[in-house]
Amino acid sequence: MLSQKIIGTWKLISIVSIDENGLENDYFGVEPAGIISYDSFGNMMAQLHQSNRPSFHTEDWAKGSDEEIRNAFVSYQAYYGTYEINEQESYVTHHVKGAIFPNWVGHSEKRFFKFVGKQIHLTTPVIEVKGKEFTFLAIWEKEV
Repeated sequence: MLSQKIIGTWKLISIVSIDENGLENDYFGVEPAGIISYDSFGNMMAQLHQSNRPSFHTEDWAKGSDEEIRNAFVSYQAYYGTYEINEQESYVTHHVKGAIFPNWVGHSEKRFFKFVGKQIHLTTPVIEVKGKEFTFLAIWEKEV
């Protein structure tokens, strides 16, 4: 069953945004980092970010400059909640309980999935970012 195959922790291999013309862009750079985890109780969490994010000029995160805080926010994505799988149509729905982007809290995020060897490929429906429409493809590899 696919619902058993998804359980575990997965390491981010790549994430690309694909625009309406089919052009791909490494969304968090060429070596993004992150994990996504699904447990057998229906809980999930995901954290994705650019590698080599610049440090703040201070150790006090609340005293970062506006630019530092903005860069830290846009170079990191994190959320958690519960999930359910539609095996027939090959998608998982993440029901968001908490997120770095507050607008996601209380929303459901659909991700189409495909298993390829030790990997899972998760694809979003079309999402609007910066006034343009994109599909995102995240490739994850099972941590053993």
